[in-house]
Amino acid sequence: MKFWQLHSICERAHPGLISRVASTHSDWKKYELLIENFDNLVKGHDRVALDSLVDTAFAIAVLEGVRRNLYLSSDDWLRSNQSAPDDQAISILDSFRRYGADVVEDVLEKGSMNVRKPYNPYV
Repeated sequence: MKFWQLHSICERAHPGLISRVASTHSDWKKYELLIENFDNLVKGHDRVALDSLVDTAFAIAVLEGVRRNLYLSSDDWLRSNQSAPDDQAISILDSFRRYGADVVEDVLEKGSMNVRKPYNPYV
């Protein structure tokens, strides 16, 4: 998962979550610095920092704190909102584990995505 994806997935609904989790381990202090400077990184188009890969353990620790579900339909559409009573609710963390960061971020951004094809998790 790229740093900007983690920010996109959780900071709107859970401001400060990345920073709080980063403060719990000395190995994760670098993420505290990135989140503190996020606006400047975006303004400066710092692709190196924004596209930097996040340690999977850190991503999982952050995503555990996201209290939002995505919904998987019987025809393999993953959606940001439930569209049918039989849609399966899947946490953001479990969605990340199953489908990877690109899919989760796209679903949150665009509203839905067909996930019928196998996907390489954690990319």
